[in-house]
Formats: sequence, structure tokens, C-alpha cells
Amino acid sequence: MAGHGEKAKREAVIAALLCSPSYEVAAQQSGVAKSTIHRWLQSPAFRAQYEVARQQALEGVLTYLRHTMTATVQTLFSIVQHPGSSDMARIAAGRTLLEYAFRGLELQEAVQRLSRIEEHLSLKEIL
Repeated sequence: MAGHGEKAKREAVIAALLCSPSYEVAAQQSGVAKSTIHRWLQSPAFRAQYEVARQQALEGVLTYLRHTMTATVQTLFSIVQHPGSSDMARIAAGRTLLEYAFRGLELQEAVQRLSRIEEHLSLKEIL
């Protein structure tokens, strides 16, 4: 079991890993050797802590993005609608809106298809 000092170092490494582009930068930021970080990442317990922290960070970012989507779409739509916007700006905003709308529809369709496949497979298991 890690002592209080090592626990704090491990938490610092996890925080640095979440914010750093590489293990080298994470090592510099946390003050822990890169080789130690690699060794800790081989530990199932440390790896699990890191994965939980990564998932929480990702969920936070996704929550923020969900909250900003409506305003972003409204902004793009206002650029498309605004007569004072340049043609290039209106085209770029319109293209962006269409691209994301089509991606959203494709993703929605894929999720529905996957749900039907999973339901079909679970019914086969019952029979």
C-alpha cells in the first residue's frame, strides 16, 4: 500500500497525465521520473485510478460541450441568415451546420441499428 507521500505523487502524476501531451511533460510537471510513470501505469490499481480520472475528465468536457451546442448552432445559423455576413462566411457556416446535421443523423441511425442487433442477439440467447 502506498504511503501518504506516494499517494500524493500518484495523484499528481494522474493530474499531469490528464493535462500533458506526453509522458515526458507529465513527468516534468509532476516531478516524478518518466520510468516511474511507466512502471505505475503497469499496475492494475494505478491504471484503474487513471482510467476513472480520464473518464471523469471526458464526461466534464462532454457536459460542457452539450451546454454550448445550442448557442453554437444558433451562432452558425445567425451567420447564415445575416445579410451582412460575407458569402464565404455564410457558405462556411451553412456547410458546418449541414455536416454536423448529417453526422448526427448517421450516428443516430447507427445507434438504432446497434440497439436492434443487441436486442436480436439477446433474444437468441434466451431461446
